[in-house]
Amino acid sequence: KPRGVGETEIMVGEDGTFQTQMYIPDVTVPSLAEGPQIHDLIVLQRGQEKFTGKLSREMKLALQGMLETIMMGLMATFAGIVISVPFSFMAARNLMSSIRSSLLGFVGGIFGLVLGGWFGLYLAGLLSARFGGLEGAPVLTALTHLVLIIGGAVFLFQLLGNLLHKLTEFLPPIAARLVSTIGLAIIGAAVGYGLGLGYAYGILGVTRGSEFAAQVASRTGLIGAALLLVGFAVLANRIGPAGEVTTGRLIYAAVRTALNIVRSIEPLIWAIIGIIWVGPGPFAGIIALTIHSVAALGKLYSEAIESINPGPIEAVQATGANRLQTIVYAVVPQVLPPFIAFTIYRWDINVRMSTVIGLVGGGGIGFLLIQWIRQFQYEPAGIAVWLITITVAALDFVSSEIRQRFV
Repeated sequence: KPRGVGETEIMVGEDGTFQTQMYIPDVTVPSLAEGPQIHDLIVLQRGQEKFTGKLSREMKLALQGMLETIMMGLMATFAGIVISVPFSFMAARNLMSSIRSSLLGFVGGIFGLVLGGWFGLYLAGLLSARFGGLEGAPVLTALTHLVLIIGGAVFLFQLLGNLLHKLTEFLPPIAARLVSTIGLAIIGAAVGYGLGLGYAYGILGVTRGSEFAAQVASRTGLIGAALLLVGFAVLANRIGPAGEVTTGRLIYAAVRTALNIVRSIEPLIWAIIGIIWVGPGPFAGIIALTIHSVAALGKLYSEAIESINPGPIEAVQATGANRLQTIVYAVVPQVLPPFIAFTIYRWDINVRMSTVIGLVGGGGIGFLLIQWIRQFQYEPAGIAVWLITITVAALDFVSSEIRQRFV
């Protein structure tokens, strides 16, 4: 305590300030000191913790982050359901193996798929620019692109496929074979070129250089894939005058392969890609969870469809029902219980995974958790961990009640 005249115990005002007058205590100056000497005066304030009944700032942030995490998981699950359901039917072998088409109709469907997707992308870009794009309305922009791209691709796939399939009835067999062979060569060249570039920049470029590898691999892929599909066209043309092929199995294989590729990439990688695309925040986390949910739910749904009883399908088809009516009245009633169970389980996974995605900037409570850990604020970090645990346990009880009622 300072010696001399003046108050040594000071009352602090409501605004946190005080004013007093005191004498600085005598100090011992070293004999070797030269010039003015600087000393520190330390003022200590004694405080007392008092429970006010209000939430702390850290608790409010943790609750907001947890609510954001739950909503991220819910939105990603809902979007995953909408997208994965049609893909799951295309990835079911028992439903797709009976779909057959002429080779010319298949070629027309592939061209329609590409043209429809490109036109949907162009139209979505024009519409999204009107309401601000990704910066102004990210969710609306993503939904617009998703609906228009998929809708345009499916529409033109059906339109051009059916149109060229009908055209085989009027064209001479040699003309139908020639057009289908040229079309498959173009498709194979495009696919091979893309795969060659991917291989060049991913693997071959490590040892040979990216530019040289891109030239060699793209040309090799272009020529190789074109020749491969030409051989497939020649083989398919020997089956019948119109070159009939099992289109359903090709679609099944393509969708299955795409789902396997997407599912093999971890959500953290998708989150980093989403952050590069739209910036850090919850929207990047929703994109990552949605993409992975589509692949995971598509696989689970398709396996549930493949394990249904074929009896109701045969009974409905015997009445003259078309494919859509068969799916609605014979397939959907059988797969609805497992669909609900898989969906609830995926929501639980998405809520838990969203906490991890937040560690790389995907929003939610995971973002707060990693910030508190980096700042050595372990008490708020413990609050976040407890909230995650309580939320996951509560979701487990809720999902069990839902399964008990509907499954």
